[in-house]
Amino acid sequence: MEAGGLTDEPRAFLSTLPAGRRARSLALAAVLASVVVFLAAAPFAKLPLAQIGAFIPIPWSWTSW
Repeated sequence: MEAGGLTDEPRAFLSTLPAGRRARSLALAAVLASVVVFLAAAPFAKLPLAQIGAFIPIPWSWTSW
């Protein structure tokens, strides 16, 4: 019964597989690292950045050829 995609074998997709202990630990580490970076950068949120005059012409140069 291959013709309609109807088979008896289960198909495993990465999105449907359960996460293992290592994957959960890695995901938690990534979230904690993101929170630490956010908290470290938060005090500088209202600090104005230096103006760069070449910021606009650089993307234009990529698209103008």
